[in-house]
Amino acid sequence: MENNEIVKEGYILVKQDVKSGVYKVTIEADSNDGDYIATNETYEKEEFEKEKLPLLMEMFLNHSGRHEFERLPGYISEQLDIPHGEMGPCHTLNSLDITYISENGMYNLEFDKEELQKCFWKYVLQRYITDIEKWQYAIEDILEDEYLEEVHESYEDLKSMSKEEISVKYSKNNIDKILFGLLDYIEKSEIEAE
Repeated sequence: MENNEIVKEGYILVKQDVKSGVYKVTIEADSNDGDYIATNETYEKEEFEKEKLPLLMEMFLNHSGRHEFERLPGYISEQLDIPHGEMGPCHTLNSLDITYISENGMYNLEFDKEELQKCFWKYVLQRYITDIEKWQYAIEDILEDEYLEEVHESYEDLKSMSKEEISVKYSKNNIDKILFGLLDYIEKSEIEAE
């Protein structure tokens, strides 16, 4: 018997070496009226919290209803391990299980939809805006959309502000308008790059 084994009557328990500082993500979705398919992925802590978490938040908030999963935007479906059936992407999210493994134990990450709606924009900023120049460049591009004009007192004023100043000055409703335009801008840029 080895040190990592515990022998019982009729069975053996074998201790597994588990890497700490990682997130395990399981996405289960409906492929065809009750035909469930799941994907499992493991991410390093920094990659998950900086890149994957905001995508999972948006997926949970905006694409977790019936037949909403099949309409995931490209910037989400291409960066996450999304379940696919024989006929293509699954149509409805069934469950999203996220576990963080640390040196002190395992923790389940659970989203609270109501609370998440209040703070989601902060994670979007963190995910898509890496520096103030990119932020200003994106805003300059999306300001051409008429529905965003009412958000800003003046473009020059906005251009000189930092991300933090913008988030404080403008209401959540206006921030949402900026972000929706920003996400459209990013998606269009990725399509053009292809």
